[in-house]
Amino acid sequence: MRIVSYTEEGDPILHDLKYDGNVLHSVRDTRRDTFGSGEIVRMSCENIKYVQNDKVADNMYKLSNCDRNDVDDNILWY
Repeated sequence: MRIVSYTEEGDPILHDLKYDGNVLHSVRDTRRDTFGSGEIVRMSCENIKYVQNDKVADNMYKLSNCDRNDVDDNILWY
């Protein structure tokens, strides 16, 4: 599955998720973001969790139980 989000300037951020039956493989590509880090970040995770808070735009789907803790684990937020 590919999720495309856009920066305030309109640049796309691509996030590909692939499930192999055991593990979710996540690849986030920020190379098209003019003001971003311009990198591809890969990680593997065991689950996706839904997090709901009382603030606007704090309803999120996040990756969990990942092999990296140093990167953004958000998938979708509203």
